[in-house]
Amino acid sequence: MSERKNIIARSPHNKILDNRSTYSANKQINSLIKNLAKKTSYSYSLAIDRNRKNPLDELQRRVLKKLQPKLSRDRFVQLQNDLSSLCALDRHDCLQEMWSKLNAR
Repeated sequence: MSERKNIIARSPHNKILDNRSTYSANKQINSLIKNLAKKTSYSYSLAIDRNRKNPLDELQRRVLKKLQPKLSRDRFVQLQNDLSSLCALDRHDCLQEMWSKLNAR
């Protein structure tokens, strides 16, 4: 039975299952569908609102979220304490530098 499903899924007449990555032959329609799905997502809209209200806190959350699995608990707590002791401008510069290094990898 599962073999039959695989044959049906690979059939050239079954365009929906055959082209899972595209919704339409028109790239503009695909882009609109993708953006619509993204922007109507509840968690995406919450993240956008958080970033608009507190961009520094959101940047810190993103950096710490990426660094947490890479650091030991003691080093992570030390990093949080060091960041909290900085003034807002220094903290932004430090976080921006960390973010660029994390994304460069």
